[in-house]
Amino acid sequence: MDSKKKFNWFKLILGVLFVAYASLYALDISGYYDGNRRRKVEFTEEQIREFEKDIAQGVEVDLKDYLDNTNKDYSNGASKFGYTISKNIDTFLNKGIKNILDFLGKILS
Repeated sequence: MDSKKKFNWFKLILGVLFVAYASLYALDISGYYDGNRRRKVEFTEEQIREFEKDIAQGVEVDLKDYLDNTNKDYSNGASKFGYTISKNIDTFLNKGIKNILDFLGKILS
C-alpha cells in the first residue's frame, strides 16, 4: 500500500518567517539601517553648512536653493494600473453604500 505524506504548510510558513526574521536581524546588526540614516543626516548637515556660509558672505538666500527634491517617483505601469483599479473599486463601493443607505432610508421613513 502506497501512502503519501501530506505537505506540511505550517513548516513552510514557519521556515519563510524565520528566514525573513534572520535577514532583517542581520541587516540590523550589520548597521545597514544606521548607515542609511547617517547618510541622510550628513546630507542635511552639508546643506546647513552651505546655507550658513552663504549667510556669512551676505549672499541673498532662498531656502528652496538648499532643499533638494528627495522624493523619487517609483511608479511604473503595474503600480499605476493597481492604483487605477483600487480607485475604481473605492468609487464603486462608496456609491454602492450610498445607494444602499438611501434605499434603506426610503424604506424606513
